[in-house]
Amino acid sequence: MKLYEIMQAIEGFAPLATAMPWDNVGLLVGDPGSEIEKVFVSLDLTPQTLEGALTCGAQLILTHHPIWLQGIKRLNDPLIMKLISAGIALVALHTNLDVAEKSVNHALAEALELKPLRFLSDESGNKRYRLVVTTPEHARDQIREAAFNAGAGRIGHYDNCMSSFEVHGGFRPGEGSNPALGKRGVRHLADEIRLEFSVDKVNLSACVDKIVSVHPFEAPDIYWHEISDKGSVFGLGLICESANALTLKQLAEHTKDKLGIPFMRYWTAGFADDFPIRSIAICGGAGSSLIKTAERQAEIIITGDISYHYLLDSKIPILDAGHFYTEYPALRLMAKKINELGLETDILPQAGHEFSLYNRMV
Repeated sequence: MKLYEIMQAIEGFAPLATAMPWDNVGLLVGDPGSEIEKVFVSLDLTPQTLEGALTCGAQLILTHHPIWLQGIKRLNDPLIMKLISAGIALVALHTNLDVAEKSVNHALAEALELKPLRFLSDESGNKRYRLVVTTPEHARDQIREAAFNAGAGRIGHYDNCMSSFEVHGGFRPGEGSNPALGKRGVRHLADEIRLEFSVDKVNLSACVDKIVSVHPFEAPDIYWHEISDKGSVFGLGLICESANALTLKQLAEHTKDKLGIPFMRYWTAGFADDFPIRSIAICGGAGSSLIKTAERQAEIIITGDISYHYLLDSKIPILDAGHFYTEYPALRLMAKKINELGLETDILPQAGHEFSLYNRMV
């Protein structure tokens, strides 16, 4: 399979346009036309990762974290030079996978045997638009289906959503026009239908192209504007519930066991160990920015990279399960998506990552 075909498939489950504005995702190193048969999956590009890819004969390394977040002025890192010399491509799926419909956090929920209920936050790099087009009535159904097929009309877990209005319009074909209705130089009045759809940024261009391709007018009246609609299928973190009733202490022990964590910080926020937990917020990686949001929706948050003051200020218990351990389950998700394309994958084992090899508790 060509690398560009893999990138097209990635757009289907983790669109690059949904990444946060500061992020750097997608194809970072490599030729889009190169042939890929095997993919090596890791959390980061490190010497251990590159060695694993070389050993298994992979042509592509797929990581969660990108190698660069800021612009670079010199390309002389020995690791990158070795990667390029070996002809291995590098793709990163970072915050676009964090906010995906099936995300890093869904992988974490599965590892913790929790049931996802909804996104913790609607934050993502995605934008929502209201797409409007006017059409003669006879073309309404064709335009509507073209828009739906291109991704318009999705609101949360509903699709084929649309508004329709009867409108009265007019136009005058000018010199050089080839009007489907009316005559050049003559003002024409028409009864038309206005169709309105909500559409995510990732689908906007395709929707406009599809509508234009089937519209009977050579210059259709079509426009869009950004809206504050929260009906996207993208979001950050999850609110979950457990199938089994767990106390605060039991949930901490369960998390430590399921994620294979050698040591974990457990902040009670003053709650007793036997406090019953029902609603659980999770965020793989660094989730300190979501603590206040979690306080309004859950009784505890499981995440990583929590600083001293965030702990002191939290009104709910926190399980600081670590950046590495809360994101590692996402590697299985990435491998599964690549396997579905008919490609072979290898995953760098948890114990093979530098964080596991060199991290010590004294």
